[in-house]
Amino acid sequence: MAKAPAKKIEDTIGDPVEFLYGEHADLVEWCDELARLSEDPTTDDAPRVAATLLEFLEVTLPRHISDEEDELFPRLKKRAPFDERLMHVIEQLQTEHRVDVEHVEALRDSLHRLSFGRAIPDLALFAAFVRVFTMLQRRHQNLENNVVLPAAFEYLDTEDREALARSMLSRRATV
Repeated sequence: MAKAPAKKIEDTIGDPVEFLYGEHADLVEWCDELARLSEDPTTDDAPRVAATLLEFLEVTLPRHISDEEDELFPRLKKRAPFDERLMHVIEQLQTEHRVDVEHVEALRDSLHRLSFGRAIPDLALFAAFVRVFTMLQRRHQNLENNVVLPAAFEYLDTEDREALARSMLSRRATV
């Protein structure tokens, strides 16, 4: 029996704004998984879980942030400079993205250690950091889902959305 052809990347994006909603849902699930790992990073499954979380942190999250920083936010700023709330939220999210880089570095070391079955020096500190990081990420996703993405549906025209989709596809084709 022949295998079904693999899905092409082009088939996975569809509407880029809807795709971003989906990635936000994935990020919330990632936060849930990270929180579970931080509660007990000594399980037999911890190295596999940590490796999966690390891949998301190193590949998916930076790509997603680039989608927003390099394409979505500039397009919204161009189309809706009059929307003061949106402009304020975008500015806040851009600041949070810059801070995320520092948080990612802190998590990367711990997840790397766990992925190789090594202990984290201070489990309580790791768990506390994860609680704060995941809380901030959930709040961040809430702002994007309730302010930015609805604005994208409202303000971006077909040309903007097609360009956004092309850029997103290009970014994913290189991984």
